[in-house]
Amino acid sequence: MKLEFQSEINRPVDRVFRFCASKSGFLAHFPFTTKWIGGPDDWTAPGDILNFSFRLFGVPVRYTAEIIEFEKNVRFVDVMRKGPYKFFRHEHIFEPIGDGEKTLYTDRLEFSGGFGNVADGLISVPLTRRIFKKRHELMKKVLEE
Repeated sequence: MKLEFQSEINRPVDRVFRFCASKSGFLAHFPFTTKWIGGPDDWTAPGDILNFSFRLFGVPVRYTAEIIEFEKNVRFVDVMRKGPYKFFRHEHIFEPIGDGEKTLYTDRLEFSGGFGNVADGLISVPLTRRIFKKRHELMKKVLEE
C-alpha cells in the first residue's frame, strides 16, 4: 500500500528537519506514549538505528527502524526492521515554500501489514491514516507554538 501526507509548516526547512530527525522531535509528535529504548539523539546518516516501544490497542509493540537514506535539510528515509507491519518504508521530504520561512513537509509511505490487499485496505490503511493525521497535527502544533 502507498499513502502520502503533506503539511505546510510555518517554520524554515532547517528547523523542521532538525525536529523530525531527532529523538525529542519524534517523541513530541508520535501519537502514542512512547518509551525510547535506544538510538542517537539526532540521526545524521544511513545506518542510524532507532528503537522504541509503544502500546497499540493496549498491546505492547517494539519498533526498530533504520535510516537508509539521508540528505540533510532535504529528505531522509527509514525502514522498519522490527514492528507491527510486515514491511514499512517512510520517506520524509522537506521543501521550502516562498521566501523559505515555511516548509512543505511530506510523508511518503509504502507498507504492508502482511494480511493481503483486502485486509490491509480494511485494517492497515485506516490505522496508518489515523496515526499520520495525528502526527501531522502534533508536529504543526509543537513547531508553530
